[in-house]
Amino acid sequence: MLRGGTACDVGAGPLLNESKRLAQFGYQVDAIDIAEPKEVVPGVNFYNSQIEDFSFDKKFSLILAQNVLFFTQNPFTELKKLLEATEPAGVVYFTMLGKKDEWNGKGKVVCVEKEEIDSLLVQNNFEIVFKSEEEGLGKTMLGATKFWHMYRYIVRKI
Repeated sequence: MLRGGTACDVGAGPLLNESKRLAQFGYQVDAIDIAEPKEVVPGVNFYNSQIEDFSFDKKFSLILAQNVLFFTQNPFTELKKLLEATEPAGVVYFTMLGKKDEWNGKGKVVCVEKEEIDSLLVQNNFEIVFKSEEEGLGKTMLGATKFWHMYRYIVRKI
């Protein structure tokens, strides 16, 4: 387990769950979300912002973007911003929705092909440490059941 360094939790949510864990492991955390946090957490700097509007003016050793990129207008533009904000040998964990997802073509969600993700990672000098593709029924944050097609990545800057 990596310990310490700088971390960015994109789409941290109002409870700052992952941000709290990272701070407990010694990370100095920047948490970004459109929802105000429920509490102030030592070691966590909170920024009330959408990822599209956030200016990454420093580099991070660890970036988390779980269940957030597919809610942006262009997830590849936002992912590229995260990759550029990663320090050498830094790690990024992110998720994207695949084309078979129930939400594909509905509302403001953007679904992608894994080949598009892989290509962007190669172009930006990242190695894939872990990649998974998951399909199946599951719950949304609001408790509704839907069919998920999810890609999960852990990548490291070369």
